[in-house]
Amino acid sequence: MKQSKIQTFRVILLLFLCALILTGCGTKDNETQKSDSAPKTTQSESASSDDNSTETEASDSFDADRNAGKDKKSRKKELLDLTKMSSTAIYSEVYNIMIDPDSYKGRTIKIKGVCYITKDDTTGKTYYACVIKDATACCSQGIEFKLKKGLSYPEDQSKITVKGTFTTYKEKKMTYSCLKNAVLER
Repeated sequence: MKQSKIQTFRVILLLFLCALILTGCGTKDNETQKSDSAPKTTQSESASSDDNSTETEASDSFDADRNAGKDKKSRKKELLDLTKMSSTAIYSEVYNIMIDPDSYKGRTIKIKGVCYITKDDTTGKTYYACVIKDATACCSQGIEFKLKKGLSYPEDQSKITVKGTFTTYKEKKMTYSCLKNAVLER
């Protein structure tokens, strides 16, 4: 008898929690619908406004980079300046670069982050990368860079801005991405 009451209590509690979750979601949808019905500004209106926030610049840069009307040759001549984007947009763009590196080959990329230095003990080679964290600092993406001859490399863990030509190379049957002929900017 007591076991039956416990079982019934659990079922009622489960139903109550489900109802609570559903009504909570329903309320949020109504609020979302209200905010969605608010007047929306067009891209040209927001571009003409005085509010030139980082998010607007990031959106404009992202839209420009995704412009389908441009041919690959003209896109490769453009600078992909990740320093003007929000941290989330930067992280997303670097992720896209890692997923589809061929679309970025030959393109000049400017990136701001932290310099990480690592050495391969088997080959003795030293690798330098500019690493960017997302907005919550829980995830990170990075791009290796090789400076132009004669330039000094930064210290490990230092904040840097690096600009170079994106390329890929193979090493030990693996393909790696790199900014070659890179320069450090202030």
